[in-house]
Amino acid sequence: MEVSSHALRYFLAVARELHFARAAEALHISPPSLSQQILRLEQQVGRPLFVRTSRAVELTDAGRALVPLATRAVDAGAAVSEWIEQLERQAQPLLRLGFVVGMGGALTTRIIGEATRRIEGLRIEMQRLDFVNQLDALRERRVDAVFIPEEVQPIPHDVDVTVVYTEPRVLVVSDAHPLAGRRSVRLDETSAETYITVSGMTPERTDAWLVNPRPDGTRLRMGSQATDIEGIIELCAAGVGVNIAGAAVREAYSRPGIAFVPIDDLAPSRFVLCTRSDAFAGSALTTFVAIVREAAAAP
Repeated sequence: MEVSSHALRYFLAVARELHFARAAEALHISPPSLSQQILRLEQQVGRPLFVRTSRAVELTDAGRALVPLATRAVDAGAAVSEWIEQLERQAQPLLRLGFVVGMGGALTTRIIGEATRRIEGLRIEMQRLDFVNQLDALRERRVDAVFIPEEVQPIPHDVDVTVVYTEPRVLVVSDAHPLAGRRSVRLDETSAETYITVSGMTPERTDAWLVNPRPDGTRLRMGSQATDIEGIIELCAAGVGVNIAGAAVREAYSRPGIAFVPIDDLAPSRFVLCTRSDAFAGSALTTFVAIVREAAAAP
């Protein structure tokens, strides 16, 4: 009897969520389809894997025993898929690079140029990611590496981090704002502002990036939201609120109507390259990471 990897993946989703509707949403399928898949798997196993009531879903003894086996099987299938992709890339290497805002300006431009010179036949595919759950694209193998500010998302243990550079952070304001003409500001001078936030970002991550509450205990006022950096810039330019960003945003998004004011007493942000810990050694990605480290270490 052969159990499909899809069935095991569906089983693990329900085992994680203990809720069929939430698991179906995470898998991007309908709840009835998920229920049918689980029922078919239970028929193959010959016993129930979940106890379902109107109030809760719980694993049976058989379901709990299957979780580690299914996890190993799904991980092994993913590793085989990655190996096959790696063989294909060796013939014509492809690097899929994800990014959120900017790309670090001249430094990352130089890194990408150096990679195309040193990796014969290299093709690069750039993928713009949103602010929320950028590392999902990495875990789901939709990209090979992701450039992100380290502070915007907790980095899981199975992801390797290479620091590309550190950058100061700036206050993003309308050029008509009273602080727009300043050479720099202190954090406490920005505590009374209304802040533009990222829709979908957790309150914990938002607070960590904006330093909320401030060291003196002041809680910030949150206002309008945007899904991407262009929306944030537009709202700030309109005077709807302010935002905090890495200094590279100034280079990438400067235009009339907006000002970027350095914040003196806010710790710099680290711009990092994230890769999967299980990436194959000797691949184009390995060489790319080495080039990033060389560039980061250079004066």
